Amino acid sequence: SKYFFVASYMFEVNMQYKKLRVCYATLIASGLFSKSANFKDFQKAAIIMIIVLVAFICGLIHSSHPLDNGLALTPPMGWLSWLRFGCNTDCEKHPNECISENLIKRTARVMGGEGYVEAGYEYVIIDDCWLEKKRGPDGRLVADKKRFPSGIKALSQYFGIYEDYGNYTCEGYPGVLGHEALDAATFAEWEVDYVKLDGCGAPDPDKGYPMFGKLLNETGRPMLYSCSWPAYQSQPNYSAIAKTCNIWRNYRDIQNSWESLLSTILWFGDHQDEFAEFAGPGNFNDPDMLAIGNSGLTEDQAKVQFAIWCIMAAPLIMSTDLSTIKPEFRAILLDKYPISVNQDVLGKQGRRISISDDKKQMVYKKEIAGDAYVLLFVNLHSNAVENSFTHEQMELPVQDYIVEELYRQEEYRLLTVNDVFKGLNSTSFTLKTVDLTNLMKMKLKKYKYLGTGKMLVTLILLVGVSSSLALDNGLALTPPMGWLTWERFRCITDCKKYPNECISENLIKRTADLMVNEGYLDAGYEYLGIDDCWLEKKRGPDGRMVPDKERFPNGMKAVADYIHSKGLKFGMYEDYGNLTCAGYPGVLGNERLDIQTFVDWEIDYLKLDGCYINPSAMDAGYPAFGKMLNDTGRQILYSCSWPAYQEDAKMLPDYSAIAEHCNMWRNWDDIEDSWASLTKIMNWFGDNQDRLAQHAGPGHWNDPDMLLIGNFGLTEDQARVQMAVWSILAAPLLMSVDLATIKPEFKAILLNKDVIAVNQDPLGKQGLRVWKKTDRGVRSRLEIWNRKLHDGAYAVAFVSQRDDGIPYAANFTDNEMQLPKGAYEVQDLYKDEGVRQWNSEDNFEVRVNPSGVKFYKFIPHASSDVIKSDSGYVSDAIVNYNHNFTFFLLRCNFNALAVFF
Repeated sequence: SKYFFVASYMFEVNMQYKKLRVCYATLIASGLFSKSANFKDFQKAAIIMIIVLVAFICGLIHSSHPLDNGLALTPPMGWLSWLRFGCNTDCEKHPNECISENLIKRTARVMGGEGYVEAGYEYVIIDDCWLEKKRGPDGRLVADKKRFPSGIKALSQYFGIYEDYGNYTCEGYPGVLGHEALDAATFAEWEVDYVKLDGCGAPDPDKGYPMFGKLLNETGRPMLYSCSWPAYQSQPNYSAIAKTCNIWRNYRDIQNSWESLLSTILWFGDHQDEFAEFAGPGNFNDPDMLAIGNSGLTEDQAKVQFAIWCIMAAPLIMSTDLSTIKPEFRAILLDKYPISVNQDVLGKQGRRISISDDKKQMVYKKEIAGDAYVLLFVNLHSNAVENSFTHEQMELPVQDYIVEELYRQEEYRLLTVNDVFKGLNSTSFTLKTVDLTNLMKMKLKKYKYLGTGKMLVTLILLVGVSSSLALDNGLALTPPMGWLTWERFRCITDCKKYPNECISENLIKRTADLMVNEGYLDAGYEYLGIDDCWLEKKRGPDGRMVPDKERFPNGMKAVADYIHSKGLKFGMYEDYGNLTCAGYPGVLGNERLDIQTFVDWEIDYLKLDGCYINPSAMDAGYPAFGKMLNDTGRQILYSCSWPAYQEDAKMLPDYSAIAEHCNMWRNWDDIEDSWASLTKIMNWFGDNQDRLAQHAGPGHWNDPDMLLIGNFGLTEDQARVQMAVWSILAAPLLMSVDLATIKPEFKAILLNKDVIAVNQDPLGKQGLRVWKKTDRGVRSRLEIWNRKLHDGAYAVAFVSQRDDGIPYAANFTDNEMQLPKGAYEVQDLYKDEGVRQWNSEDNFEVRVNPSGVKFYKFIPHASSDVIKSDSGYVSDAIVNYNHNFTFFLLRCNFNALAVFF
């Protein structure tokens, strides 16, 4: 392994500092042929030298993948000068519009102060016409000295810049041709974050763009690479382009007119099959800038562009004067709902699925995370129209959907929720666009628009409903995270004996402070919930619930206000029976009054337990209570104990119905503070997963109960097990620990952002136990849990329930882990190991502590990255110990490698 380490280190340094290649090669060679080396050492060293030599050659002849820059995982958002300001260089005549330092600084200030950065627009990009007409004496690019007196470096911070691969830019300024390495280095020195490379006069784009991308990468500075490569070609190779560029212009420049915009829209729809498949995280098709806010588009036309760009996962690059933009256009650019469609983590480009013969009506569809779809209906007629669409015509799976209009304006809203369900339960879905003639006249007067046309655009979100009416609350789209009192503090009510542990206002406020100050809220733990034992034993004279007057002297509304002031959300507990489990008043017979009381207190989360009620009555009771919660209009996350009591009674809960009415639900026994209790619950969930997992997803989750982490009953390894398995299960992460005294190692587990990311993965797919062995042998009492993630990766937990004292090493196949065949980068989510590479044709070795876990993220490489020879894949030794070397070796021609061996 020491030889591989040396080779890897040498190669890593070489790739970063080319001038050191010969020095390091000489140094290693001198060590290999020293007199102290025996023949076996010489043989090993010779093999290493051959590998290093091949890697060295590959490094010389092949570029690293530009997408390795880790940028543009969602479509880039920002501002670019060209469409609005063109090549205006006369600052005497046009001081507020010329391409200058002042324009860029002013735009940056407006973006920061007017909500654009907060909405996601992070890049400020100077297009053409920023240069002097000649390079400097040293051959470097020189910014116009009058218009950029402070130099380009003074402007940097999420800063983008324009150049051209030809001898000249499109406006006749110096291009990069012949100065590629120098210009790439200059951009890095200026701390540029985004490079747009145009193609005017470019002699050979298929070679030039990859070469310049390689040079940008080799600077070591992450720079988003925007190419105009395909826009200048009749038959672009989009596969090659997607491997080189983060974004790429496909078609002609967009102009500031509806005619130009419509031409681009139609072209992209007509040609989408050529390039849509190549779009995704890290690389996107670019139909050009947003014309929104300029003089050429009406408000409705601007909505058409924004909606279609969002559906197509296109970069959202504004080009308007942000200091003078009208409010209605600013509102379009900052509308968070269409932006959320554009920035969806799946990164799938939406498609036009139908167009009328007269090209005046179009329907687009985009799949987004959470098993949901966005449909865009565009009507370019001057009058309102009515159309009917079947599921088949909309290319949707045949099922019920919750439909939400994303522009959030009444005149654009499709139908009420009830109408939508009725329409989608039948064979077709009727879309009625609204005649906005009167509305348009009002806008014409207000904004003095002189045009005459009118058009409609309707952007709707459809979420598949194996889910619910209760899910109309829009909550728990990922598993809820927070803190509850019960597991750690139970029903401690004696504040004289236990002032720091009793269920009280002081405990809740102290915990709120700690959740904010110690990073728990930042990590995602947003709910702070009081469980049982907060009530007086009797209701008040008006029939209302009364908090214990000694322990909550200021009342619950004051507690809620304090929690909300910290940026947290407030949760409370009640029981559907006559009494709570600890004997305090339940809600039965007072449902509406208690719900109104909770609303008056402004709670955000309600856990409804099931003591003192017949389990058979729950099938009607829990939905009725949920409906009453919804009817208040306040968003309250609804946590049910419904199935837990039916499972205990040996009934078979209707999880389909439960998922329709609850955001989360306890399935089984209460967890206790012990490894035995934890494993009992894990085993039950694994044994019953086929009944449970299919009903979990965004808005509705199975709940195996609270996290024990940081209390008395689990070791550090066992705590890691619970966090890993709960994340695989997409379970709510509800801490129940004294945050004032928690030990650092347990706090680190609760705040592990990589593990939390698995739990909060937006795909919302509950993972499964995919392998278990109980008989004797090295692998006995080991099990594998697997969860598919939104980015195509897999989270895999290897759990040991052994109690003998050593960690056993065991090997597993891809089939046992239920991983697709291929090559993977494997990341240890608890950071005990470095990153390693693995091919599915090899066994995967893992060494797990007794009652411990190894938790990995398996990230598939692209198919072109798989190394294969006549005899199979590269040896496991190289894969495991030589990460940087393997990374570049994957991109070498294997036939060349075979010649050296």
